[in-house]
Amino acid sequence: ILRDVDLPLQTARGEFSEVLGGVGVDQAVEYLKSLPVATRSDWEALLAESQKTAFTAAGVESKAALDELRNLVAKALAEDWSPSEFEKGATDLLTKFKTEAGALRTLWNTVTATAMAKGREEMLTDPDVVKIVSFRLYDAIMDLRTRPNHAALDGGIAPWDWPGWEEYAPPNGFNCRCTLVGITNARAQSLLGAGFYFDLTDHVPFNAGPDDGFK
Repeated sequence: ILRDVDLPLQTARGEFSEVLGGVGVDQAVEYLKSLPVATRSDWEALLAESQKTAFTAAGVESKAALDELRNLVAKALAEDWSPSEFEKGATDLLTKFKTEAGALRTLWNTVTATAMAKGREEMLTDPDVVKIVSFRLYDAIMDLRTRPNHAALDGGIAPWDWPGWEEYAPPNGFNCRCTLVGITNARAQSLLGAGFYFDLTDHVPFNAGPDDGFK
């Protein structure tokens, strides 16, 4: 599809295929670098004022530390670090600032998932791409760690501009591994006729949606 619409091909990613999906990595890095840093008090004020996205981490109140931590996440994402490599780098960085971040792996998983979702969506909403890839398929990693409310959305299909994606598009919680897959109209109709897949514009499963308080 990228070739057909004259867009550059993305380099395949290995370690984080579940979270990254190999699509929109460059866009995700740029998005992540663009986020302002915010302490917890700043974050709460920001949410109350405008709901604008910012980068924060539990337990880190130094803006200088947050700025370097954000840059570290961007570097790790761009260079395809493993979670353990990121944890070590973040621990070393925060030790320098004599502070600790809570749940570093949760931070990594959630921030990269959010950044990748933004990067992927930026690519898929390109006007030339939308002409071909006009639907989205909700794809959950179906294993014992998948939350029931996330699993309930697995196989859901809707047009790319369905208003419901504002609420149901992943990530839908901390450590969420779900993704939205871009598919063509023909593929969407084929899957909807296969039985397992369902039209989200007709109904959303009763227990489906983001974790309480996440969005």
